[in-house]
Amino acid sequence: MRHPESGRKMLHISPLFAQHILGLEAAASNDLLGQLIDHITDDSLAYYHDWKNDELVLWDNFRTIHSAEGVPQGESREMHRTTISATYELGRYLGPQAA
Repeated sequence: MRHPESGRKMLHISPLFAQHILGLEAAASNDLLGQLIDHITDDSLAYYHDWKNDELVLWDNFRTIHSAEGVPQGESREMHRTTISATYELGRYLGPQAA
């Protein structure tokens, strides 16, 4: 897949939703997905933002795995989300299962 804005080659993988790689046997698909997910979730490659009041952080959902961390238990977190619409299809591919 190519990034719709930059044209750069990219993999669009969600560790929570990836099921298989089309065209690969189940064992090979599971092995490759495992390797890819291990790489993209490697903590040494992660960015952790040290939030301050009134900050704004933007990210590209196509190239970022993001989650909320660091909010102490019992404290509230306020977030306002804005999504910029796109002209390309988003979402999961619901194709045939791997062999």
